[in-house]
Amino acid sequence: MLSFVAIDKDEEYSSNCFIYSLNKIIYFNNPGPSNATDEGKQDVDNKSGKGPENVFWKDGGPLPPNGTYYICFSQYSFKSNASLSNPIAATVIVTYSSNTVLTYTKNFTSYYRDYTDRDTSSTGFLYSVSYP
Repeated sequence: MLSFVAIDKDEEYSSNCFIYSLNKIIYFNNPGPSNATDEGKQDVDNKSGKGPENVFWKDGGPLPPNGTYYICFSQYSFKSNASLSNPIAATVIVTYSSNTVLTYTKNFTSYYRDYTDRDTSSTGFLYSVSYP
């Protein structure tokens, strides 16, 4: 099993989480499970509130591919966009089948709404992890 849970600090509005599995992307327009998501699944696109948005591979199901996974964050609908004076905190919780849990939080200080860029230097990059 491998799972990602993404939340943000804003309870009134929505953000999006994008998980890149090798050269495939799991997000609201491609929730899986299918070959297009390496059999990973996003269970819900939370459009109101702080999340969570969950992406996972079930125990007993197809295994996630070995490699590096990139987690990106995009502001969808906020009362005010992220800025230096109004940072938006996004958190991802990664759980491995070994019950190893990693938690990472990043403050975003500029508006970003692109899900096609998984470059670690891009504004929307949140975190990356290796599997297994």
